[in-house]
Amino acid sequence: MKELLCVFLFFFCLVYHCCCLFLLDVVVFLPWALLCHMLVLFLLLTYVLLCVCSIEEEIMDLIFAEGARTPSAKPFAIPSEVKSRLRARNPVEREHVGGTEEAGKRKEGEFNGAVAARVLPGSLVKYIQRCIEYGQNSTHLEEDLQAANGLTDSTRRLAALQSALSILCHIAAMDKSYCFISSRSTAPRKQPLARTSRNRSQTTKVISDPFFSLTDIYTTVRSLKLEYEDGLKQQKSGIGKQEHMSVNSAAAAVSTIEARVDASLALLEFTVLQMLLNFDRARDISVGYVADMLRTMPQIFATEKRPLTVLQGDDGKNRERKRFRDGENVVDDVANAANSIVLKALQALKSKDCFRALSRANSGNTVRASDGSLPVSFDGMMTNALDGTYRGRGIYGALHDMKMLLYGLYATASSEQEEHITLARLQFEHSLREEYDLFLRKTGLRGEVEDPLLPERTMFDVNPLFADADSTSCTDTQLKSLKLLDLIREVDNESWFEYPVFDMANIELSSIEKWVRGSIFGMKTNREAFLALRDVLEQMVDNCVLSYGPTSPFSQVITLMRQRLVDAAREVGLL
Repeated sequence: MKELLCVFLFFFCLVYHCCCLFLLDVVVFLPWALLCHMLVLFLLLTYVLLCVCSIEEEIMDLIFAEGARTPSAKPFAIPSEVKSRLRARNPVEREHVGGTEEAGKRKEGEFNGAVAARVLPGSLVKYIQRCIEYGQNSTHLEEDLQAANGLTDSTRRLAALQSALSILCHIAAMDKSYCFISSRSTAPRKQPLARTSRNRSQTTKVISDPFFSLTDIYTTVRSLKLEYEDGLKQQKSGIGKQEHMSVNSAAAAVSTIEARVDASLALLEFTVLQMLLNFDRARDISVGYVADMLRTMPQIFATEKRPLTVLQGDDGKNRERKRFRDGENVVDDVANAANSIVLKALQALKSKDCFRALSRANSGNTVRASDGSLPVSFDGMMTNALDGTYRGRGIYGALHDMKMLLYGLYATASSEQEEHITLARLQFEHSLREEYDLFLRKTGLRGEVEDPLLPERTMFDVNPLFADADSTSCTDTQLKSLKLLDLIREVDNESWFEYPVFDMANIELSSIEKWVRGSIFGMKTNREAFLALRDVLEQMVDNCVLSYGPTSPFSQVITLMRQRLVDAAREVGLL
């Protein structure tokens, strides 16, 4: 409307000016009439200029909308498919999200109304956050975290633990140079807060990745399996150190173990990736070797029919994009936020890359996947973000891609560039969390309890690696059992049975020690602890004889260890 008014006034000024000049020149010349004419013309032109400036300002506001004004927070409209799916999956949530059809209709306006008027249910908020963080794979994660609620619950968990052991055995077979199998430390190192750079007036935060080996992962999963089997057996038989122990307390102990099992299985892929992409060892292992290991991970997980959370197979991207284009996935509506968050974080990182640390990622020195290096580049990530790829892979998919990108740069960077690459990693992670937090707050999805956003967790956050100081929390029975294991180790001079051989048949002493330190074992009496250790050693003897024969040196050593058990138990006071 303002544009039409400006055009009209402009042509009116031209016509008026021409008419006045004609009258003054041809009819009569009056000085006061000329002054009035000039004044009116000046006012009209001034108004036209003001209208033009106003139009230009509105156009700039449209281009720089965030800089012009801060838009009011809009409530997050939860898609009906997400709400119906949550109701169908969790009957308890029907009380909060409208269990009956009438209650659901009554509360429909509350979901789409002002966020401040009603706090969304915590389970619904977490579900939407998982859709944003994991994208399409959030459904796989949900199935892993919430195993079957039927009678086959324990059977499925035991099968999943056995499948995890098989995956780790396949990974160990791929590690032909033994770069990841052996363990050089008993516990992950703690992350330092800061390190002083060459310029003492500045300090740069350092990311020190926790170190753990494939042996640590394998023995943790094996000990979880032993502890879970022991807990189920103890719950079924009703044995325990305290005679008045109720069935509910035993069930609570088993439920605690089941929660650890579910969390550990869900974090298996993240734990393996953390082990492979360890920046502290980037210069000790070639990038091509790590790339080959990463390239085989999808095939290994597919062998055990375990869905991937972060990694992608060769054809996974095409299948994922097709499903989203057809609109078949119910998380499509909420997962779009992930793509926007990742794109903003990438743009922020590019604008802050003053030292051009990422320039080598797009130069001719970048080796493609076929050449044995990490198949990721910064331009490739930008293209994926613009194409909408990360709405299917989630924010964690972008974190993994950036970590691969910077790992390849860090492994071949000079000492001067190391700090810049580390800073780029910190900036990207900070930008992701900042944009994610801003989105959750604007949409009212942050939740009442503000948990840390996008934590990079491993199964050792759920099952910490034991240190020597942890013995103070053990019961008397556990301490005696640990001493008994030390006496049995004296028979194994070659340490054949100390660490796993990744054959899924034999049981190693390091896994047994973790099982002994567990909470279920602490509930046993001395007699029950001896019987449990006896059963495990007899199983080790049987497995070794079946695998290597009765005359094998391995079978002879494990037989001597079993024979030493009774005397060692009497020596430590278990018998």
